[in-house]
Amino acid sequence: MTSSYFTARPAVSSDAASIAHVHHTSWQESYAHHPELLASRTLAQRQAQWSQSLTHGFPQPGTICFVADSPSGIIGFILHGPNQHATEVYSLYVLDAHHGTGAAQALMRTIETEGPRTVWLLEDNLRAMAFYQKMGYELVEGRDGSQVDPRNGLVVVKMVSL
Repeated sequence: MTSSYFTARPAVSSDAASIAHVHHTSWQESYAHHPELLASRTLAQRQAQWSQSLTHGFPQPGTICFVADSPSGIIGFILHGPNQHATEVYSLYVLDAHHGTGAAQALMRTIETEGPRTVWLLEDNLRAMAFYQKMGYELVEGRDGSQVDPRNGLVVVKMVSL
């Protein structure tokens, strides 16, 4: 997928440092009100994680990563793959300076599977919830719709698109 501003393309191993930068910076931009999250991953850890995954494969079989690549470099990425009976968006981040460019929507269109799609978000991430609602996702109500993330104690909510 191409626009005049960026190209959505599959990630390659040489993208690892750039994706790590987007991942780390987006966390800083999105979760400033959750210092416990920011302290949990350094840029060096993200670089090692992305290098390992893009060189040797992701831990979850079937996981796919696309990047939004602009003339100034990678501005966003999506990581998605199978999870039980749905395709799950594991991560979708676009640098704040590039919000509103259509990059996130283009990255979402890289999901080519039919059927249900899910995403888990922090319950206070209202911007992300609004984005996914525009993309046709709905909050799952009740017991199946929220849980406490055991890694950090924060509440996450599930959204689904059928």
